[in-house]
Amino acid sequence: MKTSLTKLLTSVTTLPKEYITTTSALGRIIAEPVYARNTLPEHDIATVDGYAVRSIDLNFLPTNLYVQGESNSARPYIGSVEKGSAILTYAGGKIAEGADSLVAMSSATQKDDVVTIHAQPTIGENICPEGIDFSTQDIAFSAGTVMTSRLVGLASAMHLLWLPVVRKPRIAVLAVGSELAMPGEHSATHPITASSLYTMPANITALCGDPVILGLAQDTVENVCEKIDLAQHCDLLITTGGTSAGAGNLMINSLRKICDNIDTLSVQLRRNDHMLFTHYRGMPICSLPGNTISASIYFSLFVRPIVNKMTGMTKPLPKWQAILGRNLDEFDTSVAYLHASLSIDASGMYKVIPVSAQDGFLLSELAKADCLLVVNENKKLKKGDLVEVVPLAHSLVST
Repeated sequence: MKTSLTKLLTSVTTLPKEYITTTSALGRIIAEPVYARNTLPEHDIATVDGYAVRSIDLNFLPTNLYVQGESNSARPYIGSVEKGSAILTYAGGKIAEGADSLVAMSSATQKDDVVTIHAQPTIGENICPEGIDFSTQDIAFSAGTVMTSRLVGLASAMHLLWLPVVRKPRIAVLAVGSELAMPGEHSATHPITASSLYTMPANITALCGDPVILGLAQDTVENVCEKIDLAQHCDLLITTGGTSAGAGNLMINSLRKICDNIDTLSVQLRRNDHMLFTHYRGMPICSLPGNTISASIYFSLFVRPIVNKMTGMTKPLPKWQAILGRNLDEFDTSVAYLHASLSIDASGMYKVIPVSAQDGFLLSELAKADCLLVVNENKKLKKGDLVEVVPLAHSLVST
């Protein structure tokens, strides 16, 4: 699988950048290194209420110093602390020039304009130095960074009102099959609802793409080719259905009519479904099986990495470790992946249990799955074993 995926990804390029407002950047991916436009804190500030002093004035304790002025976050002290003096400084206030320490109020006693220092501070104590949070010299966001709500807030603090992000890919979705109907429109001649026209766009949106629903194609090469041609303005086309011998090899015959090189990708599944990959006038096409279980697996393993590369997402597919919650029988271990559900046990470990239906006909069972359990035809997997899982949570956004 790794070799096949690498081959696919080499034929796909990251999309160009565009500038968007920071307020609309949630979930978007940074296209190039971004630097802050300011420094924070912009000067040394106090971390506690106290007195900014020169440590050279504290050779003997206790020591009396003249309170020269005050500094707080709203009204910073302008000027330098003089010899034998101190600046009453509140938390968040600017440290006056010349001061190298801050004596906490608990170590000092003030009466009128004189403060008595009772403890010797170390240099830099209770002071947050200039630029420790960020500065104009540091890269604020690297290319490939996914913007969360916290990063959006950080960007605003950096005075970044616009951000360079990778353009969202326009991804067309086409369901193939004369037996299909749009939701709510099924009939005796079109008895199967094309749920992929809702599932795939939802996955695309979660991956920071813009879905374009092309609708349904009938079981003819001519109609499939006509529908594919409608996707020329898109960056990627995903089709579902028509890939099996039972469907008359409709998709392979249709693609051969308009495309040159067509790759067939196979994962050991119960139905022996496969995926087709090619390009039409420079646009990649991922042709997935019509079976919902098979389509979900191929989308997670192959389509998701393709979309991630288009959007500039550089992180590999996430893989977690979990404890297997039940024994796997021979029926379970005949495939490479099982749809499964994750939970957390009393010890804090992930526990994974395959959903009860793996054939794609019970959609309510598929809806319970939140990961793929990696089986790879391992006949020895039993309850309590540590196994690998691939999360199905396609969303890039962590708010």
